[in-house]
Amino acid sequence: MYLLTPWHLVILLVLLLLLFGGKRLPKLGRSLGLRLREAKDGITGGAQEFKEGISGQSRQAADPQPALPPGEPTVSRRDAKTERENA
Repeated sequence: MYLLTPWHLVILLVLLLLLFGGKRLPKLGRSLGLRLREAKDGITGGAQEFKEGISGQSRQAADPQPALPPGEPTVSRRDAKTERENA
C-alpha cells in the first residue's frame, strides 16, 4: 500500500511554493478553507432542514388549520335588479 511519507509532503510544498509563489499560497489556503467550511455547512444544514421538515409535517398533522369564518353574502347584479323590481 502506498502512503505519503514526510519527504513526499516536503517535495509537494516546495513545488506549490515554486508554482504559486509566497504571496498567493496564503490566499489559496484561505480559499480552500472557506470552500471546505461551506461544503460542511451545506451537508449539516441540509440534514437539519430535513429533520425540521419531518418534525414540522407531524406537527401540522396534529394541529390542523382553523376554518375561516364565513364571509358576508354577496349580492350579484341580477339579485339587486330583481330586488328593485320587487320593491
